[in-house]
Amino acid sequence: MFGVDVKVEAERVHDSQDALRVLDVSKRFPGGFTAVDNISFGVGNETLALLGPNGAGKTTTFNMIRGNIGPSEGDIKVCGKSIAYNQADARLGLGVTPQFTAVDSQLTVKEHLMIYGSLKACDIPLGIHGKVLKQNVDLLMEATALTKYADRLATKLSGGNGRKLSLALSLIGNPRVLLIDEYSTGVDAATKRAMWKTLRRVSHGKAVVITTHSMEEAAALSSRIGILAKRMLAIGTLETLTSRFSTYEVQFAARTPLDAAHASALMSRLPGVRQAKDLGTRYEVPIGKTPLAELFRTLSDQEVDDGESDNGIRLDYSVERMGLESVFLKVIQERDDPYA
Repeated sequence: MFGVDVKVEAERVHDSQDALRVLDVSKRFPGGFTAVDNISFGVGNETLALLGPNGAGKTTTFNMIRGNIGPSEGDIKVCGKSIAYNQADARLGLGVTPQFTAVDSQLTVKEHLMIYGSLKACDIPLGIHGKVLKQNVDLLMEATALTKYADRLATKLSGGNGRKLSLALSLIGNPRVLLIDEYSTGVDAATKRAMWKTLRRVSHGKAVVITTHSMEEAAALSSRIGILAKRMLAIGTLETLTSRFSTYEVQFAARTPLDAAHASALMSRLPGVRQAKDLGTRYEVPIGKTPLAELFRTLSDQEVDDGESDNGIRLDYSVERMGLESVFLKVIQERDDPYA
């Protein structure tokens, strides 16, 4: 089931002009442990969300893109410059928002941006200085909704505003490529949505790669999604990934073993139905084999041919198209068990 989209992406990126290109990259550590196994992808004017279980190689991939560690094989190019062979120039096009916000306890928001801007200017030919630097800092604070906190100590910011400061720091020098690690982890829902709005605003026209454990965040922010577990298992838009499975999910509110048996007998009337491995009362119904009207007719009647009279059981149920979380779990499950 998997592989075609990954192969197409690998072929595409070699001939592309994407701002970020990861080309046949593998990473093996001493002892023979392979953290990343021959992945290829490119990111242009878009946001790519990298999803994967713990230990999938996301952090290793980020560290290789940043130049913190070198690949065992392959190359990574930022704005056409090789991280492996021309790291200093490649890094000029790169901004990084790490998972944990690192700030100085004695500096305000504006002081952080001014100091980081001055340091960045040392690396940029015809860099930003003085009045121009101040103007850039003011624009960054405005873009990230931090202007009213300019004179506040960075350590006194809320979690969400601390992440915005980290994002603003990564934007100094107007890098073409942004790496953002777990952007909104640990903040409340309202703050999270405000942060998403900020990121959409400042990332326009940039190549952005985000890692997240939130399927909601990936769906809200990304143009494309890559599912990584040492190898790239799947890559594409949310629509292409969900349509590939073409599955309805039916969830029953079964409270007793008799309820569960009734649900199983009911769903056995439909062709190609599979019981989900993660939950005994959730079923996957292939869209191509069962018209939606027939599915609802079966669920509404709730009559089963079990050789007995009607047992009177009527179960509540929900039906929805397979979402990103279910796609992710299915991809990982089939990686672990190709015959699942």
